[in-house]
Amino acid sequence: MSHPTTSCFATKPSGPSTVLVSSKASGSVRKASP
Repeated sequence: MSHPTTSCFATKPSGPSTVLVSSKASGSVRKASP
């Protein structure tokens, strides 16, 4: 997955919160993109 948003989140070592947000963003992108 070459998404700038996911990269940003992955680069930011925040913790499980980041993973949750990343997962949510991924789901959103997946839903938007059939």
